[in-house]
Amino acid sequence: MSNKSTQGIMENKILITGAGGYVGLNLVRYYCERGYMVHAVDRSESAIGRLLDFASASEGKIQVSLFDVGDYTSILEASSKCNWIIHCAAFKRVDVGRKFPCQLALENLRAFFSVVQAAQANRVEKVLLCSTDKAATPKSVMGASKLLLERVASYSSNAHTTFASIRFANILNSTGSLIPICISRLKENRGLVIRDVSMTRYLIDSSTTMNLVDHAMQRMGPGDIFLPHVRSAKVLDILHVLRALFCARHHRDESDVLIKPVENVFDENVDERMIAKEDLRFLRMEEGHSVLNYSSVVSDETHSSPAAKRLLSSSVDLANRSELVELLHEMSIW
Repeated sequence: MSNKSTQGIMENKILITGAGGYVGLNLVRYYCERGYMVHAVDRSESAIGRLLDFASASEGKIQVSLFDVGDYTSILEASSKCNWIIHCAAFKRVDVGRKFPCQLALENLRAFFSVVQAAQANRVEKVLLCSTDKAATPKSVMGASKLLLERVASYSSNAHTTFASIRFANILNSTGSLIPICISRLKENRGLVIRDVSMTRYLIDSSTTMNLVDHAMQRMGPGDIFLPHVRSAKVLDILHVLRALFCARHHRDESDVLIKPVENVFDENVDERMIAKEDLRFLRMEEGHSVLNYSSVVSDETHSSPAAKRLLSSSVDLANRSELVELLHEMSIW
């Protein structure tokens, strides 16, 4: 057994790629607060600035590096003294993938392939790929690229390194997501738009996301794909609630803020799903989440449970507007 494997859990050093993004920075905070050493990597100058500001108060728990994760030599050196890798670095916007499909696909694949090769060469104990619900039945280049990376992770484990994945839902208030985009439009008096009035989306808060990532790191088996059990809501209801809260805060009349349908130019799904129906036979239900693993068929009656049905469509068990108001108040989004 390697020296890495024999170290105590709190002595682990975690390499986080894309560490200056919303999820990455929250993971840096999460693990630093729990006493871990973190090597935070990003290639964006603004992201590195945020990481350096946070690292200055971390009492030496954070090492910050600026490089492209797709550079194999750099990621090989950075991962040489790490026990775990959490791979967050990626192009994630569906519209970017539609405008620049080749670039998005190439960048996402190049970065993770470098991580896989470096982790195997350095015998890193565990690697977790951060994926998305859009990988379940992808229509976009972004979702398809993530599905391919999940498949690579599913079959890359060996005697020294375990690879697993986690599919995120729409993380509330994360950079570039629905809520901050809407708030920006409201502040700029541009009104709100929706591509389909029937559209629904899964919702997950940052705290739940961090806890599930840590659970995955502690419990992962080769090829596991972790799926959160979360609520969902109609996008139209989210827009109505955001408009109401914004107008109440700024003493404006709601009728002055339009919510108008626009063309679904990106061909976005009306509903999302955490898992494809044909993959249910590989699904293991656990408390608060499920685990998909293509190496084992599971005969499980819980596949007809409410939790399993929610995984198959974001149009099931929708949060109402009162619940959304409570949720958004808790987030302190303004």
